[in-house]
Amino acid sequence: MTILSKYESFIVRNAPRIAGIERLTRAITFLLPSFHAILGSTVWKGVLPDTTYATRVLFMISDLASLFHTLVFHKYGVPRNPPGSTGQASKYFRDLFSLSTLYAKLAITSLVVIYIEQFLEMTATRKFGQKARWKVVALIEAVKCSLRLGMLSISKRMTITGRQFPDRDFDLSSNKLNAEISMREPSGSLFDGITARPKDSQPIALGDLPVPQVSGARLVGEIAWIVRPALYTFLITQHSPTSPIPFFASLSLETFSYLLAYLPLVSSTSAPTYLEREELTRRAALFLWYLLREPVYSTYVKAPMLRALAFAMRKPPMHYFFFAIAEFRSLWETIYFQTAGSS
Repeated sequence: MTILSKYESFIVRNAPRIAGIERLTRAITFLLPSFHAILGSTVWKGVLPDTTYATRVLFMISDLASLFHTLVFHKYGVPRNPPGSTGQASKYFRDLFSLSTLYAKLAITSLVVIYIEQFLEMTATRKFGQKARWKVVALIEAVKCSLRLGMLSISKRMTITGRQFPDRDFDLSSNKLNAEISMREPSGSLFDGITARPKDSQPIALGDLPVPQVSGARLVGEIAWIVRPALYTFLITQHSPTSPIPFFASLSLETFSYLLAYLPLVSSTSAPTYLEREELTRRAALFLWYLLREPVYSTYVKAPMLRALAFAMRKPPMHYFFFAIAEFRSLWETIYFQTAGSS
């Protein structure tokens, strides 16, 4: 038995504890910036000199480990929760994964890129400066664009982002967990488990999915929506982060893509599905991120926001909360992927 196989066996047999450790690690990564803001940077000096970078590293490790553990749980057949206990989006992706192994591999690769993108951006900034940072960011967005275009060509369906992977719906509290797992053999590679359909489930075809295929104007809109972050970051490398050209080009393309997705749905005789409505709502909310992009942020948003924060931080006991917000401000000012809207 290899070291990797031993580790897989260990995390499966200790699945409830592993899930608890993952939750604890994620909580720590959320609290680190808040502690830094409340206690002051002098407390951390010499102990954790760069809280932001350390937090991103912890986030990346936690996310990658959680993804790997989930794939292992599928591989070893960890008992699932009863059918119907997970959301529609999770079931949709599970069905898509079972219909196309290639789609599953592209989606998982895209998820890995999302998990490491902030770390890569910050590392490029620290090691090589701002010019190299934007080249790395543009390359990452180009990779994500290619992966999502591949996923679109396979599914022919609206891109449901933010949830490119089924929820973890395992019954980790089962008292029979160890007994059941000990009698099972792992199902091939990591991808085999996540793409396999449960034995007691009904066969499914592409036409049975709850999100209908897109064509014509809607397909053009989906392509435009996928391409928009890659175009934005590419234009930044050609001009500058404060140039209005990338801002207005991206905003125009995003508006165009949203209208091509929205108008056919509201004018259609058949009502949009739940997942389509949810995705359109999410895309509409993404327009708010443009308030934190240059040149709008520095010109219109930053000064009023700083005045509001300064006032709020003088009002206990909520001043601790606003201290934390002030600390998180440095994230969206220095890390593109904090407000990219391309996850």
